[in-house]
Amino acid sequence: MNGSHQSSPSALLHFLPQLGLAALLAGSASAQGGTWTPLTNQAPGGVNLMLLLSDGTVMASNNNGSAIGSGWYKLTPNASGSYVAGTWSVLATAHDTRLYYPSQVLRDGRVFVAGGEYGTGGPRAEIYNPLTNVWTVITPGAPLWNTGSDNFYDCNSDLTPDGRVLIMPVFPHSPGIPLLYNPVTNTWSNAGQLFRGTWQDEASWVKLADDSILTIDPWGQFSERYIPSTNSWVDDGIVPVPMYDPFGFELGAALLLPNGHSFWLGSTGHTVLHTPSGTVAPGTWAQGPDIPGAHGTPDAPAAMMRNGRILCAVSPIPTSGNHFPRRRPSTSTTGSRMASPA
Repeated sequence: MNGSHQSSPSALLHFLPQLGLAALLAGSASAQGGTWTPLTNQAPGGVNLMLLLSDGTVMASNNNGSAIGSGWYKLTPNASGSYVAGTWSVLATAHDTRLYYPSQVLRDGRVFVAGGEYGTGGPRAEIYNPLTNVWTVITPGAPLWNTGSDNFYDCNSDLTPDGRVLIMPVFPHSPGIPLLYNPVTNTWSNAGQLFRGTWQDEASWVKLADDSILTIDPWGQFSERYIPSTNSWVDDGIVPVPMYDPFGFELGAALLLPNGHSFWLGSTGHTVLHTPSGTVAPGTWAQGPDIPGAHGTPDAPAAMMRNGRILCAVSPIPTSGNHFPRRRPSTSTTGSRMASPA
């Protein structure tokens, strides 16, 4: 899925994903957000990517003070299950340094990472085993891959129903051909060719309830979907408003809603909702509420909370020469808002 690199979010917004309602943008004091609680024990160093492992511990990438690192930490909750009062430990160092890259927690509890927009990991992949605290290189070989020219970079990945990793390199060996990694057999194979285009750079992916994977194609308003059962990509209709900004060609996050629809945040400040067809036919796209305050989500993160609301980071909408704008502290209105997508 899309990373969060380089963006400078200046506000947090809450989106209440309820279909069938008129857009409601509430900027009043009644639209309150949650609270942040500092940990009792701070991490040994700065962290970037964090992953919740199958044993309930949190694995965190150490940025080594320069944002590009190969070190890893683990946060273990206390006996009462509290992460706030948890303790940190240092894990084995990975083979390559990485910043902004795809990652997956596999069915057997191991961790898959590949690429990196920065660092040495661009063309390489590896797996971490939390039981042995060992990293193992799993870089694909010829004829599927050439580490001299191919590059995972900060590409998309997701798990298929059988536990394989679907990954779309930014610079693929064969244009438009994703790769599949099988963690059981430790083998790589080609996935089905994209319906259009040669890569999915800066795109977001959403796994729908039927296990198909939906994306808005870079950098326009077409969409397509991966069908695992046939290892193929199919067209999924036209998005009603531009979501990628025309300057940095960025997109925001996308999330599956409890009702099986999906909600997409745009760098342009627009949002859209997708209703799946239930078949291989295209679904239906509809415009959602614009993000208030002339804000967008250029390459910014989001997450769904337990109450179904979406917490997202935003910044002013990108402009020419300022692809990742930062609001000046003197004019900041950082806060929380709620919206009900139409």
